Amino acid sequence: MRVTETAADRIGIVHLKDVDRRLAEQVAAGKIGYEDAVRRGVFRPLGDGDVDTERVIEALERSGYRGWYVLEQDGMLDGEPGEKEGPVNDVRKSLTFLEGVLDGGREYGG
Repeated sequence: MRVTETAADRIGIVHLKDVDRRLAEQVAAGKIGYEDAVRRGVFRPLGDGDVDTERVIEALERSGYRGWYVLEQDGMLDGEPGEKEGPVNDVRKSLTFLEGVLDGGREYGG
């Protein structure tokens, strides 16, 4: 957050991610492997995890940030997800979250 608030004019692109802190802490402690954590959903749709993504976006917007927001949804699949399930659904949730935070305040590619 400190970088967002003090150096926003130097930021040209933002990759937005949200995480499950409990799983991330288990990876950091060596209790589970990274791949297992990804398979179990360590990366969450924006707004569903433990990162205060809304605060970061709002700080960027207040600073006049005009760059891109990149949405990614890392995951591991053991099979083909059903229609409207899996990563595509998570990306839709993230986009809806981002749209809600931006609230039509600026144009973006979407």
